Amino acid sequence: MELSNIQESFQKFFPELAGQFMLKDFQKNVIANTVENDNTLCIMQTGGGKSLIYWMSGILLGGITIVVSPLIALIDEQSEKIEKQGFEVLKIHGGISAAKQEKVLIDFANGKINPHFIFVSPEKIATDGLFEYCIKNRKNEVKLIVIDEVHCVSQWGSGFRPFYARIPNFLDCIYEDSIKRPKILALTATLNPKELIDICREFKIQ
Repeated sequence: MELSNIQESFQKFFPELAGQFMLKDFQKNVIANTVENDNTLCIMQTGGGKSLIYWMSGILLGGITIVVSPLIALIDEQSEKIEKQGFEVLKIHGGISAAKQEKVLIDFANGKINPHFIFVSPEKIATDGLFEYCIKNRKNEVKLIVIDEVHCVSQWGSGFRPFYARIPNFLDCIYEDSIKRPKILALTATLNPKELIDICREFKIQ
């Protein structure tokens, strides 16, 4: 994918944002690698524009993008931002009542709602059987799994969170032995060598 084509797509899908600035070459390179190649790890400083990378990657791949994010406030913020750009969003986290979560998940499983992006906390992925069932029901429509703050997966870093470590098991349960899995885009601002080894092994990043 030509980098110029990515900028053109950015202008098409996000005309308001594209009128304010252009994507950086680094962002375009990560998007191109995610769309054209295999699982991708992006190490990028905070405030560098990681959200635009997964927005564009998910839209260009089509289907549904699942975004795993560690903080309720961050999920709410990102959901609001992408909704303002005209894309349908489903968010699932502990700050939403159990009854509402159950309703939207069942509606999703039955095809009554069709989000472009699903934002979810790692705790819900690790412990919510209904979420797992509903995603499995539409697994072939999921084209991209985004793991924000992916350093939390590794026990070798100060940010380790056990629920993050269960994400690979979740994917194994959903896709079993299927070779047609969604792509992985792992994002973080910093990584030590041991964390890098763990993450690349767990998510089969070459």
